[in-house]
Amino acid sequence: MFIPLLLLLLLPPLALPLSPSFLLLPPPTPPKALLHFLPGSFLSPSPALYKPFLEELAQRGYLVVATPYKTSTDYLGTADSIISSFDALAPSLAASYGPLPVVGVGHSLGSVQQTILTSLFPSSAPRAGNVLLSWNSRSLKESIPLYEELVRPFSSGLVTPRSPPLSSEKLRALDAFSSSISSLSSLARLSLPSDSDLSLLRSALGPLGGKVPSPLPPALRELAASASSPLRDALGKAGLLDRVDDAEGILEQLPPIFEAVAGGQDFELSAGDLLRCVEGGYAARRTLVVQFEGDAIDQSDLLYEGITKAGRGGERDVSVELRRVPGGHLELLTDPKKVAGEVAAWLEKEFG
Repeated sequence: MFIPLLLLLLLPPLALPLSPSFLLLPPPTPPKALLHFLPGSFLSPSPALYKPFLEELAQRGYLVVATPYKTSTDYLGTADSIISSFDALAPSLAASYGPLPVVGVGHSLGSVQQTILTSLFPSSAPRAGNVLLSWNSRSLKESIPLYEELVRPFSSGLVTPRSPPLSSEKLRALDAFSSSISSLSSLARLSLPSDSDLSLLRSALGPLGGKVPSPLPPALRELAASASSPLRDALGKAGLLDRVDDAEGILEQLPPIFEAVAGGQDFELSAGDLLRCVEGGYAARRTLVVQFEGDAIDQSDLLYEGITKAGRGGERDVSVELRRVPGGHLELLTDPKKVAGEVAAWLEKEFG
């Protein structure tokens, strides 16, 4: 929940944005494998935060595709959207690079999603291997910092479940939150907020809404657009407007999460559910599980046991390695070169 949004402004865009995925090109040599990366919870709409880590892997000769997605309690719906995003890109990659082994790489919730793809949708998302970092499938209560002290009281005060219907006051609070995100994003792009956003914000703020001008005169909009155009073009060329889009995507996830918390909802699959799926259907032949020693919410030991059970009996050719390395849950962001080195060493051993 506490995300370093300002870091987005310091990062150039990933190479070749191919909505809804991003592609990082390797050096001018045939790539060894295709790495399909999924970010962690709440950072999930913005793979750009992981750019230093992903770039290290690309420089070592791997084709990297990073797919953004929205953090949601609907695990299966999220998995479906990830498959659709990757499928839209796969034909062009196959035409350009030929057949490549696909290795799923995921951090935190991204590693959970890779587990779901490999266990429940192996034909739709075939994996030659997986690299699963900081795997955990804890409840919302366990995985969100200050859940009981701050997040749950705030969510309950802001929203109520959709049944019974939201009160007019709480509807206005949600509208104010959403319209504020949109209006701030417009200002960050050096554009004036739309009249519809201003009108919504005006209505949502109740008595204070009278101070919000709406609609804005067309002449004012034209003047503002003309005056800001050169700087906006420069920011766009520098990639900073892409970072505004990333920040907006992160913030837009919050209202549905607040509503889920207020309604007592949780992730639709528990750790036990996921591990049963792994034991019964995990299909990646080779897997590296990376556990950071200072990660308080990590459950990699459970995953390692589940994948080990999946390979017993000889019915499936499944092998798994567990590596424990120094660091914490956000080590991919704080020391990307070190983590990329661990991952690349395993990839080199398994895929050349």
